[in-house]
Amino acid sequence: MYRKPDEQHSVYAFLSPLGRGLNPNNRWVKLADQIPWDYVEQEYAKNFKPDGAPAIPARMAFGSLVIQTRMGTSDEETRQLIIENLYLQYFIGLNEFQTEPPFDTSMMHHFRKRIPADMIRRINEETLHPGTHTRTDDDQDDPPTGTSTTLDEHTEEPPANKGNLILDATCTPANIKYPTDLSLLNEAREKLEKFIDWLHKPLKKVQDKPRTYRNKARKNYLNIAKSRRPGKMKIRRGIRQQLGYVKRNLTAIDTLLLDERNQPLTGKQKEMLETYEHCMSSSKPCMNKALTASTIGSSAFINLMFAPSSEGKSTNPLNLAPKSPSAW
Repeated sequence: MYRKPDEQHSVYAFLSPLGRGLNPNNRWVKLADQIPWDYVEQEYAKNFKPDGAPAIPARMAFGSLVIQTRMGTSDEETRQLIIENLYLQYFIGLNEFQTEPPFDTSMMHHFRKRIPADMIRRINEETLHPGTHTRTDDDQDDPPTGTSTTLDEHTEEPPANKGNLILDATCTPANIKYPTDLSLLNEAREKLEKFIDWLHKPLKKVQDKPRTYRNKARKNYLNIAKSRRPGKMKIRRGIRQQLGYVKRNLTAIDTLLLDERNQPLTGKQKEMLETYEHCMSSSKPCMNKALTASTIGSSAFINLMFAPSSEGKSTNPLNLAPKSPSAW
């Protein structure tokens, strides 16, 4: 059975070992003033029958769960905190400080069982909006006489939209990486490595996978990409290294494609592979090929046309900038 306990003394009348009241600005005192304890008791009392042994007060049960949640402690640690802290004892409804535990540790399990999540949700709503669950029909104000309460008379049409809305897309922040020859070659290398893994998947137990040196290639790329101000020679060396890895991967893919036991490439993968091969075989890919590459979802295909070509032995310095259409 549940008996409503006597009202708790004020914060100033709490009997502490120091012989004076508690500090009203303490966080637990302020929190105790915000919780609707009457509503907590009303909901908590529904768990008990009219007869039987008296139950632990609702404030002590609910307050202990609040302390455990806010402090992140176990059942035993929560009980120890309550024994050691007079503000916590005030929070759970005691009128004076005591060194004896107010309840056994096993009762924390029963508190959680009697105060389920749905009840805690209603208590939170009552705390934020007092009267949400305690308001009765008699508390509702009657509509004034002589006026209609139909929805049509009180509902006004929203105003029509007016004016023009101007959006400047150039000022919209976007998390886009600036493309460089080195980063695009690194992206191409990683995609080709995935093609090799795909083709070699059914051949794992038959033959060894072709060497791609992916860890070394990744390390070489990061050595330049993470540099604040890499020199021109360092960038050239990095591009030359990535080109070598890409060509090596293309050769390994051609070898795997000759084996009938491999796993065939999908249509999208074939288009991507053809574009890579075309970009690596010539430094002047056609615009149609670049546009086709853009439709299959890879920005690397468009920009690989700027990669240096190994054809010829020109003595002029290598130009990595895009060429105008007139030079094609």
